[in-house]
Amino acid sequence: MNAITKAKESQLKLTREPWASLAGFVFFLALLASLKYQWPWHYWYQSQEPFPTIVAAEQGWGQLAFNRTSDNKSLTINGRRYPGLGTHADSTVTIKLPQGAIGIKGFCGYPDHFTQGKIVCSIRSLGTELYTSPELNKARRRVPFQVQVLDGSDTVELRITSAQESLREAHGAWLLLQPVNAP
Repeated sequence: MNAITKAKESQLKLTREPWASLAGFVFFLALLASLKYQWPWHYWYQSQEPFPTIVAAEQGWGQLAFNRTSDNKSLTINGRRYPGLGTHADSTVTIKLPQGAIGIKGFCGYPDHFTQGKIVCSIRSLGTELYTSPELNKARRRVPFQVQVLDGSDTVELRITSAQESLREAHGAWLLLQPVNAP
């Protein structure tokens, strides 16, 4: 093999390798994008106990969903995907707190792909209202909450109600739920 042939082969190799590595990188990104984000819903953060433990759930339309909306779409709020419970008004989800927990914290939200609904979130313990959110809609998508349960209670009711006459697009979500432990 002469020097000219060797030079052409090395030049060909140099021009092909960047494209080959770029193609591999693009393939890797496409593969990564095709994977669905799966959050093990029953383990929230680094809790040793499964949380939340759902005691009862009822809602006006559809079914309670984990890490999805009640119509099985991605649980995305303000462009960010969240782990949580997707529901539809009017709904009540009763959860049992882990032993030693004195409350619960997280966010209540209105998912991105809905634009016409209006909801209000509330939390009750032993029949007493502990928290009521402002109205959530396309302008205000999520609000934080932290409540302490009443003495003698180990459950809370997470409620979402429609803030409009119709239940149209009255979807809601309970996000990033965490038990609050005694200090």
